[in-house]
Amino acid sequence: MRVGIPFWVIQYNVTNEGEELIFPYNNKFYRLPIHKAPYEFWKYRKLLLWLTEGKTVDEEITVKLSEKPLVWIELDECEEIPESYPL
Repeated sequence: MRVGIPFWVIQYNVTNEGEELIFPYNNKFYRLPIHKAPYEFWKYRKLLLWLTEGKTVDEEITVKLSEKPLVWIELDECEEIPESYPL
């Protein structure tokens, strides 16, 4: 099932196992391996890093300011985790 997650609720997490995304959906928490992160996540992350830290990439990024920044994630590719999962 494909779900739209607001970018601002997605947590980028680094563990001993590698990088991952953590996010809430329907009162549950999920994690997604970073190699399965959709393009929308990377687009918004690059924009965020440019705005907050001045980091630049050699890529043109276009966003529609009238639309909510949703990241469309395949929930079937995610693992449900407990709320107490360490970040």
